[in-house]
Amino acid sequence: MTSVVSNQSASCSPLNFLANLAGEQQRSLALKKTITNADLAVSPSLYLKALFMKSCPHIMLPLRSNLGDMRAPPDIYDMELSRAVRMCDLDKMRELHNAGKSFDACNRFGESLLHMACRRGDARVVKFLIEEAKVQVDVTDDFGRTVLHDACWTGSVHTDVMDVLITAVPPEFWVTEDKRGHTPFDYAPRKDWGPWLRYLRSKQGQFVRNFAYLY
Repeated sequence: MTSVVSNQSASCSPLNFLANLAGEQQRSLALKKTITNADLAVSPSLYLKALFMKSCPHIMLPLRSNLGDMRAPPDIYDMELSRAVRMCDLDKMRELHNAGKSFDACNRFGESLLHMACRRGDARVVKFLIEEAKVQVDVTDDFGRTVLHDACWTGSVHTDVMDVLITAVPPEFWVTEDKRGHTPFDYAPRKDWGPWLRYLRSKQGQFVRNFAYLY
């Protein structure tokens, strides 16, 4: 797995240390307020960034995916594979998998079958690809989008898909930006902020534990 995080060193002079300390105290209070008092007006993206920065103060945002190491697999998937995923046809997918077909493939834009499944919002297909077909999850398409970007880019709230992804994707992917500078939840429509925020808050403990692995 390739890390997408970067560190920033601090100056060691006494004046800079005091200034940084004061800034960190204000930053900590702001993050705590965002996390504990988040309401429907707070974007899910901002909430996750605040939780990440509080959990991982040594890692500076924004994070960008390392496209050279995290591109989707080079194999081009055929129409039979893509049709089965688009139609959410699990029986056909298992038939193809048992026949030796690889689901670790992408189209000419670098979009993997897992990207497609996440965008369609069917948790059964996402679970099959990750747990049975054992596809690679730490990949990006040509625009730097992870599978989480596509999971948020559905126009609907599919928390069951996120339940599968939360234990499978690298923790830093939740706040990683694509080429346009957007994190996954920046693609969530504003009308869905409330349901997504309630979901993220219900999983706060799990996110904190996952982020702790980045230390």
